[in-house]
Amino acid sequence: SLHAVNKVDGKLVYTIKNPDFSWVGYGGATPVLSEKNMAYVVGNGLQAFNLSKQTRAWSVTGNIYGAPSYAKDVLYILNANGTVLEARSAQNGSLLWMTSALSSDNISRTYKNMVVTDNLVFISSTNTTLAINIKTRQVVWEHPFGGSLAISDRGVLYIKDQNRIEAINL
Repeated sequence: SLHAVNKVDGKLVYTIKNPDFSWVGYGGATPVLSEKNMAYVVGNGLQAFNLSKQTRAWSVTGNIYGAPSYAKDVLYILNANGTVLEARSAQNGSLLWMTSALSSDNISRTYKNMVVTDNLVFISSTNTTLAINIKTRQVVWEHPFGGSLAISDRGVLYIKDQNRIEAINL
């Protein structure tokens, strides 16, 4: 179930049941919210919850790594154990496109961190970060450092592993 709580007092406001119990909630991935009052959760696939109607809208099965990213009514997920980048409709979960997440050395890596901009999706493994053009679905550059990803409001990509942080001016 997805539980909505009051931000002031923490009391339960409502619960949305998952009809087939397919979301097990493991992995610690953060839910992603859209401006259309939807919540997207990874756990034994991808689940979409309509917060206005308080129902589960749709689900997609798969071996999805990390939290999804959302931009312009499109969800980006790392499926197939983090080796394939997928773009899916945020409205119904249908597959829009997919691409193998390969680096320039053609070694398949497991990617689990992701962040998206208007034109690029950044994915990161433990030792590599890729920038993938959304229109061409091609890797446009690769950086030999990986970890958690964030983008500042000034257009700086931050990559953090356990020991250091790198900043790339986009």
